[in-house]
Amino acid sequence: MTLEKKWDGARCLFRIEVKAGDGASIVEDRLTLVEALEFDEATACAEAEARACETFRRVNADGQQVGVRYLGACDLYEMGEKPGHGVEVHPTRVFVDPRGLGR
Repeated sequence: MTLEKKWDGARCLFRIEVKAGDGASIVEDRLTLVEALEFDEATACAEAEARACETFRRVNADGQQVGVRYLGACDLYEMGEKPGHGVEVHPTRVFVDPRGLGR
């Protein structure tokens, strides 16, 4: 029996910080595609790729060092079909209290 790899959309969170800055930072929500045989393998693959992003360093327009830190948050969504035009990669769901909709 041959197992078929499945596609997952992986959402990982990162903090982007200016070294020796005022402490301000940006949280980046990054989506990537992962192909794996099973959920645990997909999670490990997505987290390994996220940790590899931590090596990214650059200098901003003010000459300050900017670094990226993986926050350890990784959420997977099994796509159910192969990537292609119009295929949902990873949905975001937000609870909206109906009392706050101006009714």
